[in-house]
Amino acid sequence: MIDLRQKKSIIVFSGIAIIAFILCFILYIPLVNQLRGRSSETRALETELLKARNIVNFMKTARSQLQLVTEDNLSVATDTLMKQGGLYHIDFISTNPGELIREKVYVMLPIDIVLESGYSELGDFLGSLDNLGNSVVKVNEFDVAPSMSDPSKLKTRLTLSIYALR
Repeated sequence: MIDLRQKKSIIVFSGIAIIAFILCFILYIPLVNQLRGRSSETRALETELLKARNIVNFMKTARSQLQLVTEDNLSVATDTLMKQGGLYHIDFISTNPGELIREKVYVMLPIDIVLESGYSELGDFLGSLDNLGNSVVKVNEFDVAPSMSDPSKLKTRLTLSIYALR
């Protein structure tokens, strides 16, 4: 048989085990809930970090591809302008570059252009000047009139300025 001393020690150890078990649940469950909350916050932050990394990588790639032309290779900008016109079926009648204007940081090349096109092609071409990528183009003035040779087309005189870095 179990004597009284062993019964007391069993009761004391059982009581200690029950109290430890209750304390474990009282302390453990809130910690688990906090951990779950932090886990979802961590996943959201990881997703934002991944998006930010992708944006940074895209910007690095875009920056390397979109280098502005310099004074030395200004002809690249004019060639790009002419190619862009070709994409929109613009017939360049004449292009007359003006004197190069030099400022501290940039140079500006004014170009007088006479072209013939349809109405929508002209609009598409002028809208595409913003997306040339390697140069900044400013339309200083333009004059539109019906073409004498083909009434369905427009004859347009443009004065553009192409900006390049020095």
